[in-house]
Amino acid sequence: MLDQITKAELNTLEIIKLALGSSDGDNGSTDAKLHELSGDWNEIKSELAVQTIIGLPVDVVLKLDITDKEKEEYFYYVARKVKKVYNILNAQKELCEVLKDIPFVIIKGGAASMYYPKPEYRQMGDIDVIVAPESWERAVLLLNEYGYKQGDDIDRHIHFKTKIGLEIELHRFFVDAKQNKDYELFNKKIYDAISRSEVGEVCGYHFPVLPKLENGLVLLGHIRQHLNSGLGLRQILDWMMYVKINVDDDYWDSEFCKAADEVNLKTLAEIVTSLCKKYLGLDNVSWCDDADEELVDELIIYILKKGNFGRKQGGSNVTVRVMHNFRNPLATLKYLHEGGMFNWEAAKKHKFLRPFAWIYQIGHLLRKGLARKKGINTFVGEMKQSKNEVEFLRRLGVMD
Repeated sequence: MLDQITKAELNTLEIIKLALGSSDGDNGSTDAKLHELSGDWNEIKSELAVQTIIGLPVDVVLKLDITDKEKEEYFYYVARKVKKVYNILNAQKELCEVLKDIPFVIIKGGAASMYYPKPEYRQMGDIDVIVAPESWERAVLLLNEYGYKQGDDIDRHIHFKTKIGLEIELHRFFVDAKQNKDYELFNKKIYDAISRSEVGEVCGYHFPVLPKLENGLVLLGHIRQHLNSGLGLRQILDWMMYVKINVDDDYWDSEFCKAADEVNLKTLAEIVTSLCKKYLGLDNVSWCDDADEELVDELIIYILKKGNFGRKQGGSNVTVRVMHNFRNPLATLKYLHEGGMFNWEAAKKHKFLRPFAWIYQIGHLLRKGLARKKGINTFVGEMKQSKNEVEFLRRLGVMD
């Protein structure tokens, strides 16, 4: 099975293990690894970029036997990513000031990077914030009052942009029915935890985050969300860094296992953590040791094949992605409604049209399908791939 992983992909796992995993203490072995990685640097760099983790091994890259020009190009690229991180942190600070009188927390990016030894090298794309339900309308009004540009409303969250174009996602809720049959319980756990928020810190910036338990559940839930569209190593590493600091065997047994099981994430937690032990150097836990090893290997292949947001497959195969959402009637209707609301401009403007958004989306999908001009054999192959992936996700415990 592992013959499906390329040498560049294996070396990418190795360089991340050296950067964030455990150290075996054998200098000779480490030197040999560094020598091998140096010879495949260009392929490794490309893989790091497509997985959106290119800045994480910066200290290891310093030790590689590559040319000064190669190092200069790498560090220039990383410096641009670090600059964006600080831009986002500054924008996040301003956002926190705007929302200071409303119960809210920062989730995902900022709340994940605080577990990294050098969080500025963990790439960020936007700012994710979730507020208590009773404060939702007030939060939307405040962002508009303070000059944030309101964009698409896709049910789970509304997009806003800062004055310099940085993205903000203001969440109504974190998980919906098509992602988890226990979505109401999951969202309630998050809402209830907002009032117990803690202070997170990244690069000297302070902001409210969920308590340890609920923040971990969100990081697991984030992995589940991306399994459908294109999971990258970035989300896996967010979980690994959280586990290294927070989820030892005692904490798993006493609290986290039960909480993860309640929201249908226990199997995923065990599989992903076992993957981190086998491929990424996590070494301080044993609670995942009974995980299905075959499923662990399938997951790492799936991740390396997809890339972050499906970048290695051109944003993920359209047919496969669509068919994932047709696995049961509730998921189908939810998917069609959200797609219709996103694609139908008239429904965004006129509330009376919104109940019919799912009908619009059916037509939209039919038009896209006809425009693709792919043969029946290609379509059948994509349907088979979708069936296999849906079964794989069911075995991970993330699909009904």
